[in-house]
Amino acid sequence: MFWLIAGIIGAIMLVITIVNVIMGVVRGFEKSVCSLASVIVSAIISAIITLVLCMPSMPLIPWLTEYALDALVSIDPAMLQVFATESIYLAVSYYVSMLVAPFVFLLLYVVISIIVSIIVTIVLSIIKKKSKKDKKKLNAGRRLGGMGVGLVCGLLVSVLCLFPIIGICDIAEGVVCSAYDDLMEIDMIRESVEQLPLEIDSTSRAMKVFDYVGCGLLYDAFASTNFDGERVSLETDVNVLADVVGEIMTVETDSDGLNSSHVDMIKAIIPALDRSPLIKNIAAEFVVIATDEESGLLGGIEMGELMSPVVDEMINIMSTSTKDTLTKDLTTLANVLGIIVDSEILDDDDPQNMLTKLGDGLISDLLVEINKNERMHPVADEITRLSVRTLASTLGIPTDADERYDALMDKIADALNETMGQDEASRLDNVTQKLDTLFADYGIEIDGYALDHVADGLIADLGNGASGESVKEFFMLYHFALDESGESASANSSVEYLSSSNSEGIVVNGDGTVSVGGVVLEYYNAYNYRSSKAYNMGADNVDIGAADTFYSAKAVKSTVLTAEDILGSLGSYGMCDDAIGEAQKVGDIFAAMTSIIADKDLDDLDPAEIFGEFGHVFDMMKGSEIFKSDSARNMLTAILQSEKIIGAMGLSQKDMTEFANKINSYAGDRDNGYEDATKAISGTLNAVSKASDKDATAEEKVEATKNMIDNVNKDNADMISSMVSGDMVGDYGVAVDNSASVSDALKNMVYNMADYKEGNPTDEDVDKEAEAVTKILNLAMVGADNGPMFDTEDGEKGTVASDPDSFIATVVESDVVMKTIGQSVEGKESGSNPYGVTYNTEEEKANVVSSLEKYYEENGGGAELAEKLSNLAIAMDVEISFE
Repeated sequence: MFWLIAGIIGAIMLVITIVNVIMGVVRGFEKSVCSLASVIVSAIISAIITLVLCMPSMPLIPWLTEYALDALVSIDPAMLQVFATESIYLAVSYYVSMLVAPFVFLLLYVVISIIVSIIVTIVLSIIKKKSKKDKKKLNAGRRLGGMGVGLVCGLLVSVLCLFPIIGICDIAEGVVCSAYDDLMEIDMIRESVEQLPLEIDSTSRAMKVFDYVGCGLLYDAFASTNFDGERVSLETDVNVLADVVGEIMTVETDSDGLNSSHVDMIKAIIPALDRSPLIKNIAAEFVVIATDEESGLLGGIEMGELMSPVVDEMINIMSTSTKDTLTKDLTTLANVLGIIVDSEILDDDDPQNMLTKLGDGLISDLLVEINKNERMHPVADEITRLSVRTLASTLGIPTDADERYDALMDKIADALNETMGQDEASRLDNVTQKLDTLFADYGIEIDGYALDHVADGLIADLGNGASGESVKEFFMLYHFALDESGESASANSSVEYLSSSNSEGIVVNGDGTVSVGGVVLEYYNAYNYRSSKAYNMGADNVDIGAADTFYSAKAVKSTVLTAEDILGSLGSYGMCDDAIGEAQKVGDIFAAMTSIIADKDLDDLDPAEIFGEFGHVFDMMKGSEIFKSDSARNMLTAILQSEKIIGAMGLSQKDMTEFANKINSYAGDRDNGYEDATKAISGTLNAVSKASDKDATAEEKVEATKNMIDNVNKDNADMISSMVSGDMVGDYGVAVDNSASVSDALKNMVYNMADYKEGNPTDEDVDKEAEAVTKILNLAMVGADNGPMFDTEDGEKGTVASDPDSFIATVVESDVVMKTIGQSVEGKESGSNPYGVTYNTEEEKANVVSSLEKYYEENGGGAELAEKLSNLAIAMDVEISFE
């Protein structure tokens, strides 16, 4: 097609040139030179007028622009919205200027050349009349010179007259070739494109042949302008637009999610945009449209719930891009989305899988890439927040106060429903106990009659079937009835909040429903709310303690941290001196944390393993500008309070909160403080675990105990002992009846170890103490159901891994053990059995008595030794008397 057009144009140029050559031969050299001069003068005058007239700021261009836009809108009214943006309207005016300038020149040239020709003809006529010379005949030399000038004149005239058409056709040819190439790259339409009756070879451009006579150069001179100090060319911009549109067409529209075609498209258009400042300016404004859900480009992409905030934040920043920032922003966007797509994390909403992927270098890659662009710091912040949220989901840390509040309401409802069918007294007692445990876990202090009132009221109003929502309404109705009662503010711990937020009170609506604080209740109505326990308790100002704050999540008093608290203490990359370096630190933190918990069943994770590995992570957080000490403290507390870790530790939420506070207090101001703390904790847990493990060898148990002693000191004894509770030792096999006394003994043993180490004992002494501590731990932690306690004469191994004589000798000679036993049996008599010791046979028990007596006699007796052995006898649940 374009070869045909080129042929026609070439023929026209040839005709014009031949005509001018013939006229040159006829005119001769002198007249041909005058004709050439008139052509040049006409071209110069036309060019000057065109360049002034076609400036975008001159009246002609805005008028033509408005005319063009009106024509487009008349064809498609939707175009009005497209051209309403300032950058696009500005670009249209520039394109109109560059498009019409060559044709304005052509028009002016035709008119001016005629005028100039007339003037030249008149001037020559006057000169001829005044000349006194005889007319000379044209000789061969003058005719030959005229032919040469005519040739030049013909070529010049043909170029001046045809370059606007040639330029437009050249641009059109480039667009068609580019579009053909782009369409051929799309699999689903390639076959259809191949069947089109087109013969296109994008490597051979027909219109480019005219560049050799200057058509391309001349067209570029008129079809170009300056924008913000940069050159803009119509041909370049049209090609850029074609490239951009072509790349957009390659995006896989049949996919709901972000895919590699989106990334490839963005990467491909970046160099194209760099070729045109005008289109880059358009793109910077168009990106707002591209992020819209209906655009189908960047907006409206289906993403996983966890990743959505990250991509949304990046798109939000992209919507503020300008011509000066667009290239860098798009480069960051493309690189980040490429990392996300390659990781296959986008559509993954499983927190455990997400955490594994994030920790496997992905967070570092994302954060480092994002922080190369300072405008994207908020996206880096969101990536870090995503990682925290993912970790929280994996560990069972509640996201925010609302989530925690809803969980508490549901648990209260469960407590009511689980006791349905019980007699009145038993139900009240059981519900009260369940509520007491729940309130303690949530940091709510409700005691005595207040707790009884809450349990009684809930059973009375909701006892036939409760839900989380109905429990919310119970506390809400009580609260507003109390507010309406006119009682003094001191009677209500939350009156200050009520007075500012709950002025609407209780309202009976016309349809029989009841509104409390503007909320229509579902479980109370005009026929029952005044007779309800909740309303009457509130109206009578019945004290239900801190439970009156349960009417909303904001008012719940809780010591339990949520992911929201952790996120609130995070810093920002925009405030860091070295954002990229900080990004690497944060990536390393999550990589370390992920390696601990990813791909593991946290319900079966050993507590000693948890603490042994987590410590250095919190030290890394403490040294980070993003996490800092506050976030490290909050993160540790939230993790220890999480359902997964509480389940693994066997402690209550209240115990874990106190434990977390002790660790933070110990580690906060120490270098490597968290690692030191968790090492000591891990050592203690491991020693207790080994002592209760019937499959562990004697050597393994002693080694674990020695490690515990090595890590205990005066500074951390208080911290270590705070984790020891009846629930914890109960998880290791200690009977419920003895769990309190055994846990107290273990606490005392930790302090006694710390005191013992103050005396700088030798390694040999520590080895002896480790063996003795191991034996007493075995005694307390393992019962007779696991076989004999002591080694038997026929070679069967006992749980304490020694015969009675060796056991007595080892523990009595231990400062730590005897001091601990003395504290355990203080005020107790024989038979109290504080450690819950059980024997396989009565003979085994008698052997212990014999060993005690034997040791007493062999070691000189005396009151001091008798006291030690008597204390040991009580601990071992045997009776003995020394006189």
